[in-house]
Formats: sequence, structure tokens, C-alpha cells
Amino acid sequence: HQLLADAYEALGQAENAAEERRNLLQSNLMVVPPIKDPLGEELLELTCSCTRLLKHAGFLSRFGNSDQVLRLARRAVEVEPDDADAQHFLSRALLKSQGADPKAVDEALVHLNEGLRLRPDDLNPLLQVADIFFSQNKTDAAIEQLRAMLARNANNSEAHYYLGVATEHQGKINEAIGHYNLALR
Repeated sequence: HQLLADAYEALGQAENAAEERRNLLQSNLMVVPPIKDPLGEELLELTCSCTRLLKHAGFLSRFGNSDQVLRLARRAVEVEPDDADAQHFLSRALLKSQGADPKAVDEALVHLNEGLRLRPDDLNPLLQVADIFFSQNKTDAAIEQLRAMLARNANNSEAHYYLGVATEHQGKINEAIGHYNLALR
């Protein structure tokens, strides 16, 4: 319904777009998990398309299939190691599904760092990771790694905010207050 509403809107058919938006508000809509598709799974195993793998991993992530999501994300990185999106997706997927495991956190930070190396002007992935990073406890070394990545972008207010969060987790309250003030400025 959302896609239809967008398409009708793009065509200038406001009435049809409004009808589709009303359909979106119905409470009887429910997300249906994907059916088992042996041929589709076989094709995914054979594909060398990083984009295809990431799209399917993103789709599966809606249904809590974290093992499959991680497998597909790792395969996407394997297929195209120079794809920053694959590196960033794997980083976020690891933190979301295994954020309490120090080895998974270390792996996530390696992929985040690699993605930032590949596309240094895009801070969104770093800020997205920072946003989910502290949902579970992290080691001091992991916090310091994230803090160092954020510090490289000290001209960004959101980076200062997350620097404040990181330094607060390290027990450096005065430094955290300084970063929060810089974020507000």
C-alpha cells in the first residue's frame, strides 16, 4: 500500500494516493514472514551480487532471523569486500544480534572501521552504530575504539553527543559534559 501510495502521488493522482494511505491505517494488516523457498535459498547461495544479498538480509532482519541475516551479510562482505554498505550492514547486524558478546563487538567495529575507510565522508553509519552501541554493556576497549572513531569527526554535533555518551560510560563525567555542550553549540 505504501508503494502504491507513493506511485499514485508521483503520478499526481492524489485521490488514489489518499485511498492507499487510508489502507495503511487499517489494523488488519500484518507482516507475514517469508515462506520456505529452497530454490530461492539455493540462488542466494550462488549469487555474487552484494546488493541482492544485503536486500534479502534486510528483509529477513524484520523477522528476527539473526543467524541468517549474519550469514548473508558476511557473504555480502565476502563477495564485495570494498562495498562500504556491506561492511556497515554487517557491523550493525552484529551489534543488534550479538551486542553483548565482546568478540562480536570487536568484529562489528572492524567492519565499521573498514566501511569508514572506504567511504570516509559518510558519517551516518558511524552515528547509526553509536546509537545502538550502548544498548548492551561493552568492554572498555570497545568503548575506546568507538570513541576514537567518533573523535576523528569532532566537527559534527552528533559525533560530540556520542562522544559524550562514550566518555560518560568510561566514567569521565567532566569530559562528557564538555562534549554535550559542544553538541548543543
